[in-house]
Amino acid sequence: MQFYVRDLFARLRVGDAEVRREAAAALSEVLRDDDKCVRVVASDVVDDVGVLVALLECPDARVREDVLEAVSVIAGSEAHRGDLVVGGVIAPVVRVLVAGASASSEAAKERAARVLCKLTENSDNAWAVAAHSDVTTLLDLCTDHGASGSELVCAACRVLRSLAGVDEIRKYMVADAGAVPVLVSLS
Repeated sequence: MQFYVRDLFARLRVGDAEVRREAAAALSEVLRDDDKCVRVVASDVVDDVGVLVALLECPDARVREDVLEAVSVIAGSEAHRGDLVVGGVIAPVVRVLVAGASASSEAAKERAARVLCKLTENSDNAWAVAAHSDVTTLLDLCTDHGASGSELVCAACRVLRSLAGVDEIRKYMVADAGAVPVLVSLS
């Protein structure tokens, strides 16, 4: 398993566009299928999280979507969420989420929102997400629910719910960001 994962990461590091696409798709698939692989990626293989973080900035949308899926699987493992946060995953995930329609596909934005949902299950990570993503950005996704898909709006609401679990963030959401009218309009 470790050899296969190392091979995939070698392809992600140095491969051309098509090789990266194939390696990213294979990595997201093997992570979904095997929990041991999550441990290998997050902790056993040197700098794999850093490679995933760097690929979130990749101009190839398919690579970015598959890497977001891989990051989402790792974020689903409570033991390895911290590895992602320490590796700097929040800022590029937020950039994918708030990018314009031409920069990120709807699928990439939905995956980015799911990553943030999983990361914000921990209040420490909620602070990190709030620091990187202005709460108003998430509220804007909910406000513009006609342009955003329903899955994206639902994921953004789940992130907001997790952020609201922290008293100071909740006070900001209600007092300054105008969350109440947005959430009422959704209901």
